[in-house]
Amino acid sequence: MLDDDLPPLSFPSHEGQAQWLVREALQRKGHTVRFEAVPWARCILGVEHGPYDAALGAGANPKFFSFMRFPLRNAEVDHSKILGSITQIVVRRPGTRPDWNGENFLGLKTAVMYRRGYASVEKKLLDLGVPGNSESNSDEQSVKKLLAGRADVAIIQIETAQAMLEQSAYKGKFEILAHPFLELPLYLGVSRLRYERDPRFVEALWTDIRDLRASPEWRVLAPHLAR
Repeated sequence: MLDDDLPPLSFPSHEGQAQWLVREALQRKGHTVRFEAVPWARCILGVEHGPYDAALGAGANPKFFSFMRFPLRNAEVDHSKILGSITQIVVRRPGTRPDWNGENFLGLKTAVMYRRGYASVEKKLLDLGVPGNSESNSDEQSVKKLLAGRADVAIIQIETAQAMLEQSAYKGKFEILAHPFLELPLYLGVSRLRYERDPRFVEALWTDIRDLRASPEWRVLAPHLAR
């Protein structure tokens, strides 16, 4: 799992929604789980080459498909078996003119800043033909570089942006643009080798995650696990 907060799904310091779902689903099968918080690139390499069985909160990016398995239905990724989703938004310094209209960037003079490991952001920027800069190790670092004038805009998670704007150090220092950049469903991405050892077990695990998210217990717990 990621070694930084990924609200509402996972937190290195405490249990988020995705951690609870996976732990609970495995416990109901008589198994335990150990989460290891590492940089995202290391997490993906660990799933591809070992020692990790799965990546918590992986997007169904085609670049992962050769070594990572996702729940499928009719040969398409099954959205009903997500761990949850995150919203990526665009931020800028107040009073500046660069914009995102939901389809295109306007008035950019620099590359778009985003944190390392945001593979889906990288792919969408490439599809748009917009240069990106993924030198940051966190959303907060992206914002700091934005405020230092190293980028016209940055792409970060909406929960992170809202939390930062409540802090005195950042209040009023940046603004969230109206249109989200990306709505990203995230899954328990299981290594190909682990899946092939026992596909029935993995398929049942994904189904249990879906069922837990539909349960009355989840509706009560989810808001408390989100922060």
